[in-house]
Amino acid sequence: MEKVSLPTKTKIAAWWMIIVGLFPALLFLPSFILLLNALGILRLRGVECMADYALFCGPILPLPLVLLIFFPSLVGAIFFFLPGIFLLVLRKKKRVRKFSLMLQTLWIIILTILLFLLCQAKEISRIGDKEIMKPLLSPSDCFYFAAFAFSASLIPLILLFLDRKNF
Repeated sequence: MEKVSLPTKTKIAAWWMIIVGLFPALLFLPSFILLLNALGILRLRGVECMADYALFCGPILPLPLVLLIFFPSLVGAIFFFLPGIFLLVLRKKKRVRKFSLMLQTLWIIILTILLFLLCQAKEISRIGDKEIMKPLLSPSDCFYFAAFAFSASLIPLILLFLDRKNF
């Protein structure tokens, strides 16, 4: 059977998704183990409760911190790393391309909602009897965060859309 080569734009999009999703995907398994430990499902060896040293007893990290690590790694693995791997392994499959486009589009929608909520968030501080509400992020911080997040997400989406006639 002859090996079919992928179009160049699809290769670039696949490698882009793999590189962007590699760190979160590698972080997924350790954070999943930490999540199981924080929920009390998995007891790690060497983390025993000793009567003399009762300062550290129980989970390695508190649950909110584990969730803060777990969910971004899950998102990176699902929306970036897996579609990139599927694009490279399952060559010239229209389903895989549509699956990748669907996940990237879904991620752009989720990212837009999250950025909107993040930029609208207010910090409440109390001075005497008055409550002062100030934005959590300045407009320039919102712009830089959005520019970085959308550039990492939009480039593979645009490349996959441009390469639709080769599938």
